[in-house]
Amino acid sequence: MRVVYLVATAVVLLSAHTECNSAGLAANTTIDRMMMDENYGTKIYIKTAIPSNGGPACATQPTWDYVLDTGSQLGIQMYAILVSAHAKGTVLTLLGTHQCDVHATIETLRRIELL
Repeated sequence: MRVVYLVATAVVLLSAHTECNSAGLAANTTIDRMMMDENYGTKIYIKTAIPSNGGPACATQPTWDYVLDTGSQLGIQMYAILVSAHAKGTVLTLLGTHQCDVHATIETLRRIELL
């Protein structure tokens, strides 16, 4: 009986851990639109044609799927890739950080994969 209890507990803990740490994934999509505004400083807001799947509980804002801070060299490089992909209609995959640390209700962008 104790073994069954331990196995059941492990399954519950592992499934909760997986669910809590799943970052938003927008696979095989294109950039629908992007926005920057002087009121938001170096932040770029991104909407994908196919909504992201998963993501953190903090990502409650429906207008944008991801936010990118261009205040670093890497952020500027990622922004250049996004602008090019948007202009060409390139299919890509975006992955978030599972955090809303750049904007309180939008997942922060972590990865861009060009397909």
